[in-house]
Amino acid sequence: MADERDPKLPDASTSRLQQLAVVGELAVGAAHEARNLLTAIVGFAQVARRRAHDPAYVAKQLERIERESRACVELLQRFLAPSRTGAAPLETVDVANVVDLVADSARSQFELQRLTLELDLDRALPHVHCSRDELTQVLLNLVSNALHATPVGGSITIATKRSGGALALSVTDTGPGVPAGLEEQIFEPFFTTKPIGQGTGLGLALCRTMLASVGGTIHVEAAPGHGATFVIRLPAEREDA
Repeated sequence: MADERDPKLPDASTSRLQQLAVVGELAVGAAHEARNLLTAIVGFAQVARRRAHDPAYVAKQLERIERESRACVELLQRFLAPSRTGAAPLETVDVANVVDLVADSARSQFELQRLTLELDLDRALPHVHCSRDELTQVLLNLVSNALHATPVGGSITIATKRSGGALALSVTDTGPGVPAGLEEQIFEPFFTTKPIGQGTGLGLALCRTMLASVGGTIHVEAAPGHGATFVIRLPAEREDA
C-alpha cells in the first residue's frame, strides 16, 4: 500500500525529536541560570560563617539566601510548568532597580574575591519594556563572567546611560579582556574561553537570545590585556507614554 502521507509534513518521530531538542535547550538554560543563583547562595553562606559573631550581619545574609532560594524555586517552576509557552511576560522595568538587585545578589562574591563594585547609574532614565526576570538573568550572567575574569584587587563597574532612543547598560571589568578576533564568537552557543569544566559556553548566547526577543542587542568592547566592557542596548519607553 502506497504511503499517502504528505512528504512536506514532518513524521511523528521527527516532530518528537524537535520537541526534545527544544526541551533540552530550555533545560540547559535553566541549569545555567540556577547555577548563578546557587553561586550567590553559597557566597552569602560563606560570608555569614566568617562573621558568625555578628547576629545582624548573619540575619542580613539569611534574608539574601532566602531571596535567592525563592528565585531559584520560581525559575524551576517556570521550567516545569506544563502550560509554559516559552515566552516570558513583558512589563515596564526600571533598569536601575534591576542593577540594585543584581549588585546586592553578587555582593558576597565581591567580598570573598576582594573586588570593588562601582555603580554609575542615571536613575532618571526612562524605563524599558522587557521581562524583568530575563533582564536580571542577563545582568547576573555578565556580572558572573566579570567576577571570573577580574583578578584580586580589581574592580567591576555597572553603568547606565541614554544612547539615542535606547538605554545602554554596561558591565566593565579590569580583567585580561577578550582575545582579538573573538568578539563575535564568544556569543555563539557552547563557545567558551574558560578552562574545561568551568564554563558551558551558553551564558552569552542566552543573553543575546533573550535580549533579541525584545529588540535589544549586546556586544563587547575590549582590548586584550585591558579589560572588557559588555554593552546592552534596549529600546527606551516613551516618557510621555
